[in-house]
Amino acid sequence: MNEKCKHILLTAAIFLLSVPAFSLAEEEETNILFIFDSSASMTNPVSDVESKMEAAKNVLSEVVGYLPENINVGLAKKIGVRP
Repeated sequence: MNEKCKHILLTAAIFLLSVPAFSLAEEEETNILFIFDSSASMTNPVSDVESKMEAAKNVLSEVVGYLPENINVGLAKKIGVRP
């Protein structure tokens, strides 16, 4: 596994560890907005078999699957703009 892939997975793991901090009580709802990078650079490979976009989709799918039911999830798309 190369360094970029490790970085993505580490970021996801840190997020998963911090999710309980977002939820103060089981009954309370918490809102989380994921901002998904869809710029052209996301087509670059992160490994021999996977692009950054594919890796990000896989990690996001896995993270969302672990969220408690009282978490409201939003998704925004970031489109890269070059100066």
